[in-house]
Amino acid sequence: MILKTPAQNYEFQVNLLITLIVLFVIVFLFFFILTYTNRYKRIKKVKLKAIYQKSIDEMLFEMLFDEKVTVEIASNSFKNQYHKNQLFKKITIKSINALHRNYTGELKEKIEEFYLKSGLVNYSLKKINSPNWAKTVEAIRDLSNLNYQPAYEVIYSKLKHSKKIVQKEAFIGIVLLKGLDELLQLKDTKLYLDDWTQSNILYVVKRDRMQSPENVEILLSRQNETIVLLGARIIQYFQLNQHISALEEYIQQHPNSKILDKLIGITNQLKNTHE
Repeated sequence: MILKTPAQNYEFQVNLLITLIVLFVIVFLFFFILTYTNRYKRIKKVKLKAIYQKSIDEMLFEMLFDEKVTVEIASNSFKNQYHKNQLFKKITIKSINALHRNYTGELKEKIEEFYLKSGLVNYSLKKINSPNWAKTVEAIRDLSNLNYQPAYEVIYSKLKHSKKIVQKEAFIGIVLLKGLDELLQLKDTKLYLDDWTQSNILYVVKRDRMQSPENVEILLSRQNETIVLLGARIIQYFQLNQHISALEEYIQQHPNSKILDKLIGITNQLKNTHE
């Protein structure tokens, strides 16, 4: 066995230390460059979004309020300049969604027409079948909020999606497109409609001034308690006092129901209002 001299041991230790220092510096530089690059990209994207947003706001404002700029002109301009820019399309859809919620009548129809003629609807239709469920949810919201009726069938098909959140968004989207009468077609669904889903449905009912469905009391006879509760909340919203007896009958027949307290509260509110 050959033993190293003290000088050789010292040289080995020095070389090892130098190697470790070099590796540390390389790793440090790598992460520094990576962090700087990511930060630079984020800042660049934020600035780019601001520029795009300004351009989009100007384009949509002119389309809505300048008689010289028709939907056709705005749509052609959009397709010629930005039809391949994914970020621009994403920001534009977000903007027209916000406008669509705040306007009514002719302005609302202009926005829907722009969504169609600009080709943005195709962007949403591609996303709705994405393997990424978050993109599917975005597409359902866009297509239903912007009243694209031909999307009804594909949105309806998402009631069988593997993700519950997609199923719930599809349920809301169907109501948005077809109104509350569609609830009677979905009355036997086994989907659990949590309070968040129900509040969204009631919000669009109020926002879009939907009409009360006929025979809404049918929802009170379902096995799915969340459908029963949604039916009761619709009865409460429209102040349909003629259905108080149906609510009381359900309460009597289902003393152990998880929604009992909520139904009692709704029933008492209707009675107090009726008095």
